[in-house]
Amino acid sequence: DFTEVSMNTLRLEVVRVREKSLITRDRMRVELCVEFFVRVMPDAASVATAARTLGSRTTNSDGLKELVQGRFIDALGTVAASMTMEQLHEHRDEFIKAVKREIGASLSPNGLEVEAVSLTSLDQTDMKLFNPSNAFDAEGLTRLTEEIEGRKKKRNDIEQDTAISIKKKNLEAEKLAATLNPAAPKPSPAAPVEITSIKPG
Repeated sequence: DFTEVSMNTLRLEVVRVREKSLITRDRMRVELCVEFFVRVMPDAASVATAARTLGSRTTNSDGLKELVQGRFIDALGTVAASMTMEQLHEHRDEFIKAVKREIGASLSPNGLEVEAVSLTSLDQTDMKLFNPSNAFDAEGLTRLTEEIEGRKKKRNDIEQDTAISIKKKNLEAEKLAATLNPAAPKPSPAAPVEITSIKPG
C-alpha cells in the first residue's frame, strides 16, 4: 500500500471570538485570530508516522485542521490563562513562543512540526458577552467596570481642575490689568460762577 504524504507547509487558521473568546489570567476575555504553519518533519520516521496516523490529511489543510484544531485551541487557552490581557498585548512575541512550545509536543506523535505561528489580530471581547453567572466572567466584569469608572472619574477630575485653573488665571489677568491700567483721574470741580444782581430799569 502507498500513502501520499505532502511535505508542503499547510496554513491552519484558528479564530476565537465572542462566546468562544479566551480568558486571561486577570479574568478578561480576548478575541484573537492565529495562523499556524504546519508541515511533516523531513525525516523517514516522521513521514512514516504521518502516513500511518494522518493518511491523506497531509494534503488537505481543512482535513488536517479538523484533526488537530482541538490541540491548537487547548494550547492557546493554556498560554492565555498564564498572561494578563495587558501582558498578552504588550508581549505578543512571548505569547507566540509559548504557544509554539505547547503545540510542538502535541504534534510530534503525528510526525508534524510547527514552522511558525502568527498572531494576526487581538482585541478585548465586548463587555456584553461577559456572562455574570460565570465565576470567571463575573470577576472580569467587576474589574473591567472598576477600571472604566476609574478612568471616567480621572477624566472628570482633569476637566474640572482645568476649568478651575482657567477661571483662576482669568481672574488673575483681570486683577493685573486693573493694576497696570488704573482708572483715569476724576475731572476737577468746575470753578464757582459769580452771580451779580441786576437792578431794575
